[in-house]
Amino acid sequence: ELEMRASPWDGGFISFDIGVLNSDYKNFLIPDLNDLSAAPRDASNTDIKNRTPDWTFTASVEHAFLLANGATLTPQLGVYSQDDYEWGTDVPGDVSPNCHQDSYAKWRFRTTYGPQVGNWQASLFGYNITDEEILYRCGGNRGGSYKTLHQAPSQWGAEFTMNFGGN
Repeated sequence: ELEMRASPWDGGFISFDIGVLNSDYKNFLIPDLNDLSAAPRDASNTDIKNRTPDWTFTASVEHAFLLANGATLTPQLGVYSQDDYEWGTDVPGDVSPNCHQDSYAKWRFRTTYGPQVGNWQASLFGYNITDEEILYRCGGNRGGSYKTLHQAPSQWGAEFTMNFGGN
């Protein structure tokens, strides 16, 4: 993993995180629980189906603009991206084509207005603004079919915050 946070200019902030994971079994023998006298199945050098992508990437950039009236306007743009992966089951090598998550990038946006004097701020925000279809849960059920659930689609909103007492 590599993480970086920096303020390379006045009012600016950038960050990024990169993660890389090699999730392969080096040596793994699976016994046949229905026939313990049978030779174990060799699942060495196969992927561990633990819903983890080979890489992930997160980045954001923001800048606080000082307005003529002394207030600040701070837009922020961020992204989370990851490699594709298989949901699989608890049995190595058992993969359903119904449970494949393609690689994706999920973008977010937020802009916040804060007055020069006052105990409040207001924000507009959006999550998954490019409306990516991302698996939240996937698996078989008793009827032999597959049930898939997805993360939330594009969401937009507004937020108003007021602080009472103290600074």
